[in-house]
Amino acid sequence: MEMHLYCEYCQKDVEKKIYEKVERYHFKGETFQLAANITICSKCGSELADEHVDEQTMKRLTELYMERINLSFAAIKQIRVQLGLSIEVFSKLLGCSEGMITKYESGKSIPTNEHVLLFKKIKSHPETIFDLVEQSKETFSNDEKVIIQSHLRQVQSQQSRPDYLEMIKKNFRPEKTIETGFKEFSLEKITQMILYFAQEGINKTVLLKLLFYADFLHFKHVSVSITGLSYVKYPHGPVPNKFNLLLESLNECGYISMTEESLDEYVRMIIESKNIPELLIFNEVENDILTRVRAHFRGFSSKKISEFSHEEEAWKQPQIHQKISYEYAKYLSIE
Repeated sequence: MEMHLYCEYCQKDVEKKIYEKVERYHFKGETFQLAANITICSKCGSELADEHVDEQTMKRLTELYMERINLSFAAIKQIRVQLGLSIEVFSKLLGCSEGMITKYESGKSIPTNEHVLLFKKIKSHPETIFDLVEQSKETFSNDEKVIIQSHLRQVQSQQSRPDYLEMIKKNFRPEKTIETGFKEFSLEKITQMILYFAQEGINKTVLLKLLFYADFLHFKHVSVSITGLSYVKYPHGPVPNKFNLLLESLNECGYISMTEESLDEYVRMIIESKNIPELLIFNEVENDILTRVRAHFRGFSSKKISEFSHEEEAWKQPQIHQKISYEYAKYLSIE
C-alpha cells in the first residue's frame, strides 16, 4: 500500500496517517452515520485524497444502502438462480444488457429504482415474469418461453409448503426504529440465519443468544441489524421478540425440527436445520459476522451463554420483558 501521498498544503509527497472518524454521509438520497477511515498529512494534519480509502468508504456505503432498501447484491443473483434463468434470459426480462446484470450481481453497480422494485416483485411473486415475457415476447424464442415456464412451475411447486408468511408478517411490522436496528424485518434473513446456526443441531437457548449477538454485533459495526428483529430481556438473557412464533412456524413448514430431550429433571429443546442455508442472501459483512459469532460461542452450554449474556449492558439496563435498544450494541463485549 502506498505510504506517501501528495499534500497540497505542504506542496510535496508526505507520509500519510490513517485514523477512524465517525461522520454522516449522504448517499443515493439516504443519510448514513459511518465510522470510516480518513487519511491525513503527518506534517500539517490536513486531509489527503486517498483513492484506496475512498473506495473502502464507498463500498461500505453501498452495502449499507442495499441493506436499507432490503436487497443485497447476492439476493439479486439468488432470484435469478432460483428461477433457473441464464443471465441472457434474465437481462431480456429486465430490458437491460447482460453486462448490467453481471454488474448488479457482483456489486459493481447499484440497481436503478425501477429494477429494485422489479427484483422485489419477482422475489415475492415469481409469476411476474410471465407479464415481463408478454411485454417483450418478440425478444424471446419459443424455446426460451418453454424454459421460463418450466422453471417457474418448479419454483411455484417448491413454494406450495404451508404458508406461514402472512401470519409472520402480521406479527412483525416493517418498522425501521432503534429497536429493530433501523432495518425492516426480513423473514428471509432470519430464516436463513436460523438454518445456519442450527445445521448441526443446537440448544434452543443457545440459538436465541446467537441470533441476538449476530444482529447486535452487525449493528455495532455498520449501524444496522441483519434481520430487523427486535429483542426482549428475559430472565435467561436477551431473546428475539415472539421467538416461539418464529420457531413453531419454521417447524411446521419443514425448515427445522424441534426435539425435546430429557436430562435428569431438565428438559431441553434441540433445534436442527432440515434445509441447507442459502448464504448468498447475506452480504460479505453479514457472512463474516455470522462466522465470528458461531466461532466465538462454539461449545457454549445454555447456562454458560446465558451467564455470558447477563454481563452485557443490553441485558442489564432494560426491565424484564422490555424491548432492548440497539443503542447498547456499542457496549457489546465481543468484536
